[in-house]
Amino acid sequence: MTARTVAKHTGGEPDRLVPVTDTWARAARLTIPVPAIEGGIDWDDHLGMARRLVRSVADGRAATVEGRPDTLDEILGEFVTAVLAGEGLSG
Repeated sequence: MTARTVAKHTGGEPDRLVPVTDTWARAARLTIPVPAIEGGIDWDDHLGMARRLVRSVADGRAATVEGRPDTLDEILGEFVTAVLAGEGLSG
């Protein structure tokens, strides 16, 4: 998948669209912790996809950025710390 994506982003490629198929089926096979970070004012479809991702993967973790974009760094820091410690993520 990576090689196909990189090949689509070369200077001579006229069609940079990279079709992605079976994303939810592939996501369900992930065995590593996956953060789904949504914005407090995201559209309903984005919120729904983030929640579906958390339910689809073996170790999905949800967090919401409310109001302050700088909280993203805090959320990601907490996620990495929690993963390294083998704990859950609150948010």
